[in-house]
Amino acid sequence: MAGDNKTPLIPVSAVLVILAALGVTMFVQPFKGGRPFVSEYRESYERVNARLWQDPFQAVVDSMKEEQAPEDVGQLSIDDTVLNPREQRSFRSSYLSGIRGKDMVTVLAVMVPGNPYFEGTETRMRYRYALLSGLKRVGYVSEDAEHIEFIRIGSRNKKITLSNIIPVEWLSHENDNDEVLVLWINDDVFERIPLSKLARVIAYIKGTENLQNTKVEVNIIGPAISGTLKDMVKEVDRRQSREGLRPLKGVRIFSPWATVGSVLLVKRVPGEIKTEDDALGDIKKHFWYQGITLVRTIGPDQALVDQLVSELQNRKVDLRDDKNHLLLVAEWDTFYARSFRNLFVEALKDRGAREERADPRIHFISYLRGLDGSLPGEKGDSDKKDPKADAKSDPLSDVKKLEQPIGKSQYDYLRRLADATYNLNQELRAKETKGRIAAVGVMGSDFYDKYLVLQALRQEFPDLIFFTTDLDARFLHPDNIKWTRNVIVASNFDLALRGDLQGEIPPFRDNYQTSAFLTVLRVFADKWSTFRENEQAFLEGFVEEAPNEAWSKPIIFEIGRYKAVRLTDTSGTVHPQKVNREYDIWFSGKKAFIIPLGLAIIAFVSIPFSSLTKRLFHVEPRYLLVA
Repeated sequence: MAGDNKTPLIPVSAVLVILAALGVTMFVQPFKGGRPFVSEYRESYERVNARLWQDPFQAVVDSMKEEQAPEDVGQLSIDDTVLNPREQRSFRSSYLSGIRGKDMVTVLAVMVPGNPYFEGTETRMRYRYALLSGLKRVGYVSEDAEHIEFIRIGSRNKKITLSNIIPVEWLSHENDNDEVLVLWINDDVFERIPLSKLARVIAYIKGTENLQNTKVEVNIIGPAISGTLKDMVKEVDRRQSREGLRPLKGVRIFSPWATVGSVLLVKRVPGEIKTEDDALGDIKKHFWYQGITLVRTIGPDQALVDQLVSELQNRKVDLRDDKNHLLLVAEWDTFYARSFRNLFVEALKDRGAREERADPRIHFISYLRGLDGSLPGEKGDSDKKDPKADAKSDPLSDVKKLEQPIGKSQYDYLRRLADATYNLNQELRAKETKGRIAAVGVMGSDFYDKYLVLQALRQEFPDLIFFTTDLDARFLHPDNIKWTRNVIVASNFDLALRGDLQGEIPPFRDNYQTSAFLTVLRVFADKWSTFRENEQAFLEGFVEEAPNEAWSKPIIFEIGRYKAVRLTDTSGTVHPQKVNREYDIWFSGKKAFIIPLGLAIIAFVSIPFSSLTKRLFHVEPRYLLVA
């Protein structure tokens, strides 16, 4: 009727609610690259296209695929053959010709994982990014930022693989007449006798006339894994000098990634007790007999375990109590992960627990790496979704297919692993001590394996404390946070160093990149003018101190909704310092919700407020009536 009171067709409150709902879209936009497609172009035979962040090995292999003959399927390594003399001549005449007249050339032989799986490729990309960032920090920049060269191992007629190439790149200093030659070494190829094989490569590099009047300093950064470091220790574990290691005399080895403790590297007699410092001293002494200096630039796993046990005690989980049991879930096909059970037992004994009481309370369940069954050349889980799949299909049917106990997928082992953990917990509760699993540690070298284990066990035990080692940015990704949130992480490094060390380099993807970055600063300490001029005393400790000293002590994090919350006081260390910024509570990651939340509150209040306004000011809406 004409006299009826009408309300607006679209109330103001409704408009505000709509705007609030659109707020996330309006103010938080995902990154979307707009770079157009470009066809690949071929370069010269020993020079291929490669960005500075690319995996140096994969860049060479991918670029050389077109040059491969179908019948060339052999894979050679330095252990099988010497470097081809013709290739030596070619390399020395072309690659090393530019060093004439240089004051100094620093050779960096960087040992990286050589496996073809995704985690290996990602690790090589990360290490290269961190290493080149460190070199940039001390003044070295790439002479060719769009290409990478390589040395062949063995015959030219063999197929190019990850195992028979050494990618190389040159960097020159921005101010001094110095250069750096980086050699990327496949750690897998240098197994068993890594030092002897490295000696052969270094002798090859030094054996050129172009280096006759140039000072050459050789540094090895690596090895990539603790198993190779163990092989090195075995190789020098004699006092007599070895002829094959003579080219390594005067070489420094910086180890930023191998974290297995020195005690485990030198242990020969079961039950032998040796402190970490004593064991490290013995190892350095054996290297010194061969004329080699060993510097471990990352702390041992034992230091991480000690910090984790202390953190558990802070959370009222005292593992000396018979009622509290610890479950370790770890890969058993790496020397690194297998060592953790003994480390936790030792940590409990150091805190006063008798061995007969400590050992039975540490339970161990193992798995094999590659739980998702993904192999090189195959799509991962995130790429296997069928866009034509019926949206109404039962999602449980896909899960059941993945968990069938056949084929490459290892998901069915995960389900039984969770069941075994549940049964273990029930058995502990049934005993007279009324024990329980109080905390679960997930130890492994592959992030995606640890992530799957977290999914399986946190579904079964949502209230337990979970912990792991090694900070990785993937813990904080929105796709993963459901299962990683509140996980405790013990790490030797943050994703960056403190501001005066990190400089303009953005935070890295994991703590091992940070370790590599710091190692480069230590290798080129003489180029580090900030310390040289202002903090000489700290520089001396920065170069010489053991990695487990206070300046690089381990850090405990807890994964929050938007960032890894640091629980350790890092004052006086190389780690980022605590900054007191109260506004971070509102503006670090939550800004996407402030405006929508405000609009929603305004919309909620506007409904009664509009009625009050009409009553006070007698505002009546008018509309055009249509018969």
